[in-house]
Amino acid sequence: MGKKIEDIIVDTISHKAKGRKLVLWGGWEKDNQLCEHILKNFEDKFAFFVTVTASLIRKDTPEIRHIFEINNRSNDFYIVVFPQETDKSNEMFRSYGYGMNDVFYIHHKPIVVTKQYQDEWGNCVSQLPGKCQVILEGYGNQVEMGQVEIKKSLRIICGNNCKVSVENQVVFEDDFRIIARELKAGESCEPVLDIGDNCKLFDGRIGLYGGELHIDNNCTFGNNACFSAGHGMKITIGRDCMFSHDVWVLCGDGHLIFDCITRQPINSQSRLPANKKEIKIGEHVWVGLRTVILNGTEVGNGSVIGAGSFVKKSYTNNCMVVGNPARVIRRNIAWSRQPVDENIALCGEEYINLSMEGISGNECM
Repeated sequence: MGKKIEDIIVDTISHKAKGRKLVLWGGWEKDNQLCEHILKNFEDKFAFFVTVTASLIRKDTPEIRHIFEINNRSNDFYIVVFPQETDKSNEMFRSYGYGMNDVFYIHHKPIVVTKQYQDEWGNCVSQLPGKCQVILEGYGNQVEMGQVEIKKSLRIICGNNCKVSVENQVVFEDDFRIIARELKAGESCEPVLDIGDNCKLFDGRIGLYGGELHIDNNCTFGNNACFSAGHGMKITIGRDCMFSHDVWVLCGDGHLIFDCITRQPINSQSRLPANKKEIKIGEHVWVGLRTVILNGTEVGNGSVIGAGSFVKKSYTNNCMVVGNPARVIRRNIAWSRQPVDENIALCGEEYINLSMEGISGNECM
């Protein structure tokens, strides 16, 4: 787990305030938990709230004052700002005599990074290859990239506490987008992405919204690959897998569905059993054209998923899975990336195995 955002904020304020009294500006009532955390840590340094909204200033709330009371007093006060940083707000603070070293925005402007980078908000980016752009929206993000080749473009968007790791000899052939954001929903879940050595991806998109995606070495992905992992969900793909074009791997519904009688959610992450929070693709699995794979899926090593399949169950190793809903139509198979050579050894001896019994994947969903 990374450092809590609240603690990064407190540490940064402590460093930059340089002994000055704190005033909190705008929007604090919309983020009570964070506001209380700041007040608790700066109880002896807090002065009052400031605003430019006259309706908020009343005789019965003397702790809320107009910003004019701190006009040209940057030596005495340090401003902590809750709303998003904008050029307009920066200009306003300058008009009251406060420069960039006198103001701390809780929600800073997105930071666009194209090379090695580290900042006071806990963000750290390793040396980036050419044609790669990382956009840091928040705090505590870690982006590490090895020897990676980007032939067209790679864009990585990070919210808070995201961990993105891309190993060596990974190739992005076309435009690719990675979005990783931590959702504020009960227990914190940090987005995590690992892409192993020697993987190859064409155009596509990875969306991690408090979820995880782990891709082992030597995997390949065709055009329009789409991965999505929701809050607390996890996708694991074993080594040497081959994904065709237009394959979608979706772990989590993305939106809640409620029972109108009980008024309770029926698909929330907290109500799902452990096996329904994951997608597990074994080693050396071939996934065919326009396949959709949903959470609750587990596919054994050496298997093949036929084109156009809709997959949401457990399937044994070395089997052929086809259909909507997908079912096992053949066992005891092995496959090779070679299209012509008929030597079974090209499948890899470690993947030439008989299918295990007891996992059929034939039941209706």
